[in-house]
Amino acid sequence: MRINLSTPFHWLQWYTYIVIIFIFQLIVIFPLSCIIFNDLYNRLISLDSIQTIPLNILITPHNYKFEQQFKRYDFSPLPEVFSNGVSQLIPLRSTIDYKLDVNIKFYCQHRFYGYDKYNPNMELLDTVKIKIWINHDPKNQLLYKVKLPVICSNKDTSESSLLLEPGLNNKEVISGKKLSHYSKSIISTEHTFMDSYHDNWLNELIIDDKITIPTKAKSIHILLDSISTFNVPKSDIVPHSIEDQTTVNIMKRLTFDPNSHLKFKTIYEQGIRNFMLKHTWITYIVGVTVVHSILLVLFLLTGIYCFYKVLSLNSEAIGGTEDDGYRSNKLD
Repeated sequence: MRINLSTPFHWLQWYTYIVIIFIFQLIVIFPLSCIIFNDLYNRLISLDSIQTIPLNILITPHNYKFEQQFKRYDFSPLPEVFSNGVSQLIPLRSTIDYKLDVNIKFYCQHRFYGYDKYNPNMELLDTVKIKIWINHDPKNQLLYKVKLPVICSNKDTSESSLLLEPGLNNKEVISGKKLSHYSKSIISTEHTFMDSYHDNWLNELIIDDKITIPTKAKSIHILLDSISTFNVPKSDIVPHSIEDQTTVNIMKRLTFDPNSHLKFKTIYEQGIRNFMLKHTWITYIVGVTVVHSILLVLFLLTGIYCFYKVLSLNSEAIGGTEDDGYRSNKLD
């Protein structure tokens, strides 16, 4: 019985080639593609093209009005801005316009003046007026304004360090009775009151690609107007008022999330560079894929050419050996 081992070894040979090519492109070509595209990206897009400014370094003189001056630089890279809560000038490059992206996260709590008690079943949907302007003239230099609907908590949801019962629905946490019921008991350590407070009461303002900071701008100002006046029925006020309705002045206390920030993006004349700056992840995925494909094709073509040359040399060597044998037999 004869067993033909040439076919399995032939397939094993080609399988080995495929595995070697796959490992080579995974550990050599792909990292090389990332390095090449990253170098290309950094040459097209400067490292300081995006300046992320934490909200906590802006000056807040009074009534939730953030303001800070710019400092223009002619050189690059720009000085680093530290998120340490200390007031710092905003470094920007001179003779360059910027797009301003805003991401402000904050909690809102109602504070009632003139009355000790108020019905906790009040409507919690409220409004915060937001204005953004440059320099010191909000009338002539206004860049953006909006009335943002926000969710504000009342006194019954202002307690901290509460821990919730396992399985308690986050939406039910808004009820003041439920919070009061669990206010003195620590039941679960998996989902804290702060987690639920974040899920239900965190307000967020996001502005992308709508605000342009011109070169002439010397400072930025952001105002969050937090004062509201409500006409409420006397049944909601304790003690009851003589009149059917009364006006209650409510101050909303805003507590800002540490991750709130401003982002200044360089405006490039070429639209493709603006896209690359805004959509960094998409740019890297597409760019690395393209570079990887080009390198892979080059290496494959080089490999095929090398195989062709090796096979050609082997065939010539075999042919030369046969000719030498034929000549030697003829001489004999």
